Order: sequence, then structure tokens, then C-alpha cells
Amino acid sequence: MAQPVQVDGVDVQEIKIRTSGSVCGWYIRGQVVGPNSEPLAGMSIRHCDIAMNRCFLPHSTALDGSFAISITASGSYRLRLDLVDGCSVYYRTSRVAIDRDEATPITIVDGHVRGLLLRVLNGMCLYQTRGSVRQADGQPLADTRVSACLEVDGDCVFRTGRNTDDHGAFAIIAPAEGDYRLSFNLEGCTVYFSSDGLSTAHGERSTMRVEGHSVRLNPRQIPEGMCALRISGRFVHSDGAPLSGEWLNVCNAGECRGFRTDENGEFAIRVPADGSYNFLAQLQSEPSCWHHLDGEALGSRNNPVSVSDADVTGVVLRLPGTIEELCG
Repeated sequence: MAQPVQVDGVDVQEIKIRTSGSVCGWYIRGQVVGPNSEPLAGMSIRHCDIAMNRCFLPHSTALDGSFAISITASGSYRLRLDLVDGCSVYYRTSRVAIDRDEATPITIVDGHVRGLLLRVLNGMCLYQTRGSVRQADGQPLADTRVSACLEVDGDCVFRTGRNTDDHGAFAIIAPAEGDYRLSFNLEGCTVYFSSDGLSTAHGERSTMRVEGHSVRLNPRQIPEGMCALRISGRFVHSDGAPLSGEWLNVCNAGECRGFRTDENGEFAIRVPADGSYNFLAQLQSEPSCWHHLDGEALGSRNNPVSVSDADVTGVVLRLPGTIEELCG
């Protein structure tokens, strides 16, 4: 650990820095190439400490696409290649991956790692999806994250996105060719891009094909009344103590949307439209334990929260027992 140097009005002399033999003595070496094995020079590549969840300063590849990254400490790392601003890929043994969780860990113990090959495939980070969103009153929907989900066989295998600017505009770089779905979130209320506008219904989502060209979407405007009303209140133990930082789902007609309570157990979530809403709480994540509020409790299936033309405030969601009892 670094020790501070105290300066009190006089020069400090004879500072000695002692290093172990391993400091900056190990390297991760490899090469970045394109689809046809041509070397890619000037590419930004960096190593990320998996345990610390931290990426370090980037290195640039040489004219022949090679790189050499010095490592100061043993551990497990992933390699991130920044192709363009906002779009990165990761080293994987058989190919580069667009999802960092698919990256192959590189373990440094007491030696170098050599011969890594990162091959950038056709269509990676080449195409943009542009569009804009306005609120129901016509004002731009500013500083709201629009997410793009790459779907394979109905599952989201990778998610990326960008915030809208002051004019409600966004430009998302697609990491790979494929079918994407776009959505954004308004205080817990998810809004999907559909072929003819915007929708809060999961089944009305539309896919957008990104392949060989950039995509420009027509401007979207949130319909009047969509995600306009809120349910707010508190989530508490059976004895009234607040349940802070807990994940709740609010459900209507088989579709659920999630949010977290704050440090006081309080919440405020927008709902898609008028209707009856019940709540589902995730009381444990490992192992997973979900709980529907029971019986006549407010927010249960038998006694949902009814929303009609106005916000619903002061809702108290109370667990009927302890988490240990409910999760058994």
C-alpha cells in the first residue's frame, strides 16, 4: 500500500521506493485482426480486473495489430476492445464476445500470457440506430436511457443503450448485426418501441433488423395517459419496520415491472394505465424467494390496488411474517 510523504516547510530528501520483482514484470500479449486476418492498428484495448470490476487505462495496438499490456498484480482479468465510442467487445477463446459475461478470464499468477488473438467480425459496432422521443405534451424526453436488446430465439442475449439528449434524440451503436428491441423506462414503467409507435404491452413489441446499414426511426411521442399515474407508499415488515432496498414487482394482466424501495422502504412507481395492480416481492436472491402478498392484504391478488384517473398514495404493503418464515 502506498505511504504518503509528509511535507512541513522543508525539502524531503532520499525517498526510496522498493519494488518486488513482479511489479510490471508480467505481460498480456496478443494481436487484434479484422475479419480477413488483416492487422488492426491503433485500436484501443484495456484490461479489466474482474474482482475489482475496474478497467485500467487503454493501450493502442501497433501497426501489426499487436499489443503488450503490463500487469502489476496477479489475478483474473478480461480484455476489452473499444471499437468506437459506446461500443466494446471482449476477448473470448473462440471469438470476441459482445457480452462481458461471456469473456474468457485471463489468469495471471507468476508469468506472461502470450499469443491471444482478437478477431473483429463483420458488422461489429458499424451501424447506428437513431431516433427521438417526445413526451405527451410535445416536449422532448431528455436524459432518459433508451435500451437496445439483441434477441436470439426470443431471449435477450445482450443489452446496450444511450441516454437521450436535450432534444430527446438518441443514437445507439449496435455491437453486432441482428434483431433488436428498443425500450425505455419511466420511473418503473417500461415503454416499448412498436412498429406504429410506443406501447406498454409486452406482446406489442417489435423487432428492428440491424444488418448492413444504419437505422433511422421515425420520431415517437408518448400517448396521452401512458405511464402518467403513480402508485406510491411503503413496504414494511409485519411489525411496521421499513424494508429498504427490496425489489418489488407490480403486476397487471400478467405483466410485471420491477423497482426497488429506498432506504426508508418507500417507493413511487408509474403504471402503464388505469387498472388493478398487485405486488410480488423478492425477499431473497440466493436462493431465490418470491412472495405474493397474501389474502386480503392491500396489494394482494385478492385486494389489488385500483388506479383510476389519479395517483394512488399512502399504500402500505405489509409482509404477513418474517422473511425467514416466508422463505422457509
